[in-house]
Amino acid sequence: MTNNKALFMKWAQILFYVQCAALVASLIAELPFIGSWFGWIIRIISIATIFVIFKLSPVNARYRKAAIFMGISTVLLVFLANELWILVLVGAICSIIGKYQEYIGHSEVIAGIDDKLSNNWHSLFNWDLWGGLVVSFIVAIGTVVLAVTTSSEIGVETTTVILDGYHKILDIVYLVFLKRMLTVYANYELPVEEEVS
Repeated sequence: MTNNKALFMKWAQILFYVQCAALVASLIAELPFIGSWFGWIIRIISIATIFVIFKLSPVNARYRKAAIFMGISTVLLVFLANELWILVLVGAICSIIGKYQEYIGHSEVIAGIDDKLSNNWHSLFNWDLWGGLVVSFIVAIGTVVLAVTTSSEIGVETTTVILDGYHKILDIVYLVFLKRMLTVYANYELPVEEEVS
């Protein structure tokens, strides 16, 4: 890993702001009076995220991989999702790989400086992937029960609300970890022999 503190601090700070904007945009998108045009703002934020993560690639090679997989996912899910279901599946897989590369990149950057935070990035990915699957499974069972006892429409709405809530909580945890990483890294003095000019 190349130790380039100034580059990391600049682009990680921008990533923090872009991810804050993404969280706010996702909350606004839930409002019933927001039209479909707002989806374009979310797409622009997604593209900005990919760009910022790519700019972090000199710090850790995983960021470049993350940006590539996120880019493929965005193209497939946003622009081609209506064409074939297989593209949706490939896009979802690329999204998972991109997120994995990003989180492990964060983990590697902070490893040796704050090992607890480094481990937290691994845990966050696991919570995102496996926790999401468990929540989806539990909610699916609940949806079936609601569909039988009330209506399938209520079941689908409940499922969506619970899954969105779960992912928004993880988005907030992501922001907390990223902010903590910025603080720790800002106060860390690189060893003179490892500093990059």
